[in-house]
Parts: sequence; C-alpha cells; structure tokens
Amino acid sequence: MTQTITVETKAIGQTGLAVQNWEVFIEQLKIRYSLAELIRSIVQDEVNAANQGNQVNRLSQVMSFEEIEHAKAAGKIAISDKSRKTIVDPEKEIEKALKAFSRGVYYVFIDNNQINHLDEEVIINTGSKILFIRLTPLVGG
Repeated sequence: MTQTITVETKAIGQTGLAVQNWEVFIEQLKIRYSLAELIRSIVQDEVNAANQGNQVNRLSQVMSFEEIEHAKAAGKIAISDKSRKTIVDPEKEIEKALKAFSRGVYYVFIDNNQINHLDEEVIINTGSKILFIRLTPLVGG
C-alpha cells in the first residue's frame, strides 16, 4: 500500500523566500526512522525521479553560497543546464545532503517539530509534513 508524506523546502536569504512543495509516495512507510534514514529516503526518491527525467531535483533548487561565488568568479550564474543529460549518483547526493545538515546548511522540521541530530528518531505517519529550511548568508552580513 502506497502512503504519502508532504515535503516542503524553503530557502531564506537576500532575495526573500523560495518555497517548493511536493508529495513523496512511499510503498511501505515505516513509522520510526532516524533523521539520516529519512533524508536518505527522500534524496533517493528525488534522484530516481531526476534520473528518469520525471522532474527536476527539488531539494537543490537553490544554489549554495559557495556555488554562487564560484559561478560569479567564472562570470556566469545559471541554475541548471537543461540541455545536458547526466545521471546523478544517489550515494554522492545522499552524502552531500547528510554533510550539509551536519554543517548547519539547512534545518529539518517534521510536523512542526525541529529535528536537531541525524541519529534522532523521528515518527512519520501518513500525511506527515517534512520541512527543509535553508538559510542563505547575506552578502556583507
């Protein structure tokens, strides 16, 4: 039986608030996860969909500060190159997502409760809402 959870991303920074919402369908939704397991599952779902050409990767819609600085130095800032078809490596993306959480690049809230540690146990139910918030540093701030 397929069950649904809602994922929302917000990027807060100098240009305001960028919001993206979508639903993730999980065949056998467990009730208890560690935050790391949950992030792994969501990133894996996103990578699978992106590799099949079904959607863009919604978790990385916003460029990191380092990516913007690198692109600025190169003279071109572009969110994506739609003409290039590449296969995304799920393990690399999962590793990047877990490291970014550990470095405080983004925060995770599940049903309005902030989760602070990757090994923290979280309870997910059908209809749960998972919110990823990414804070973007202000230039000069």
